[in-house]
Amino acid sequence: MNKNRGPQLSVVIPVYNERDTLEEIIRRINDVNIDKEIIIVDDGSTDGTRDVLKALRQDNLRIIFKDKNEGKGAALSVGFAHVTGDIVIVQDADLEYDPQEYHSLIKPILDGVADVVYGSRFLSTQTHRALFFWHMVGNKFLTLLTDMVCNLTLTDIETCYKAFRSDVIKNIAVEEKRFGFEPEITIKISQMNCRIYEVGIAYYGRSYYAGKKVGWRDGFEAIKCIIKYGIMRSVFNNEPFLEKFLRQFRLGKILPFIKMSQVVCDIGCGSHFVLLRKISDRTKECIGIDRKVVPASYSNLHIFSMEINDTLPLEDASVDIVTMLATLEHFDNDKGIVLEARRILRPGGRLLITVPSKNAKWIIHVLAFGFGLISRSEIREHKRYYSAKSLHALLSNCGFEDIKVAAFEFGCNLFCSARKP
Repeated sequence: MNKNRGPQLSVVIPVYNERDTLEEIIRRINDVNIDKEIIIVDDGSTDGTRDVLKALRQDNLRIIFKDKNEGKGAALSVGFAHVTGDIVIVQDADLEYDPQEYHSLIKPILDGVADVVYGSRFLSTQTHRALFFWHMVGNKFLTLLTDMVCNLTLTDIETCYKAFRSDVIKNIAVEEKRFGFEPEITIKISQMNCRIYEVGIAYYGRSYYAGKKVGWRDGFEAIKCIIKYGIMRSVFNNEPFLEKFLRQFRLGKILPFIKMSQVVCDIGCGSHFVLLRKISDRTKECIGIDRKVVPASYSNLHIFSMEINDTLPLEDASVDIVTMLATLEHFDNDKGIVLEARRILRPGGRLLITVPSKNAKWIIHVLAFGFGLISRSEIREHKRYYSAKSLHALLSNCGFEDIKVAAFEFGCNLFCSARKP
């Protein structure tokens, strides 16, 4: 799994006034038998925590000092920017969570079935300290609201223990500075179509007297974040209204061609490589290529970040299916890319393409520039539009057979399936 030669695990610890527990949590993390780095972000501590941190010396430890206290979300955002591991875990410094749980947290990711894993305090039959009934009610209420807007069945979004594939967390801009991080990150990974799992964990909760920081005001902030990211932004700001529906139409065209034993390459996979995430559990191998992605290699999913030109980083006859969804129209040399797709396809392999229809160019421009219902920036980057005849001729000239072209999305786009002889 570790193709980037960095550590397997990056542990990010946001710290604020944790002088009494800091050295102990680091000792416990070091006791976990996993190749790891520890990134501590001090969020403007004033109790002597900084003096403790300055005295620490170990090779796998990186310490970042912030000038002022801004909150857990702000500290985590800084820490995520410095991770080099394959998997990222959030760890509080207050001893409420046991680092020996790391093995169970990362197992679904290592097994290739999950992109994100939450450690749930409410699923586990392990050790729990009995504390704060109304705090538990508040947690479950916030989890219920988040599940409603995400269509998920999580039991504990407020848990500290969250494990992410590093490419997932690096592709998310964390905006909330305090404890609003929890619903924000949950909603954003849901919108990315990430595979989210939960595992039960032990919980050694502390009292407010012992230093617990989250309070009822943070609960109201969390509700505001759920509305902001799960409802308002999803409807108005996240992407043009029709884009998510058009994406589902495209996926619906592709999925019937996907089989368990196949190797699939998606050229122009996008920053969140939605297609590959959706099919990775039903294919032998998934390969994504795009200039907008963070490179990654996990289980059967491999992502290359590069400018797509006439040469792809794959061997001849190594792929069963090549997909280009709303991609071909952006290339200066569309024939060169199609020839490269043919080169990497095995004999009998299929090229699956969606492109904008020449006959519907005016409709596409009205939807984008008149009503803002589809992405204006994407439409501005179109180099050309295709008719069924011109698309068929392009693929035929590149040596493909069994070419089938049909209009879909109300005639605005064309879907094409072609086979390499």
